[in-house]
Amino acid sequence: MFGFEWNEKEEREALLEAGEARGEARGETRGRLLALKDLVLDGTVSLKTASQKAGMSIDSFKKAVML
Repeated sequence: MFGFEWNEKEEREALLEAGEARGEARGETRGRLLALKDLVLDGTVSLKTASQKAGMSIDSFKKAVML
């Protein structure tokens, strides 16, 4: 058998940090998608190129950025 001590405060802090990291990653992804959307709207890149850079199908990219 082994000993295990659970620390509620440490667990709560770890969960908060994990949530913050996920939120930051989502924000960065959203920012990249919006930047690609702007490039498409001003004609700098094609919709096909933007969707490829985002790693998505054209339809998925359109839905994600609401084109």
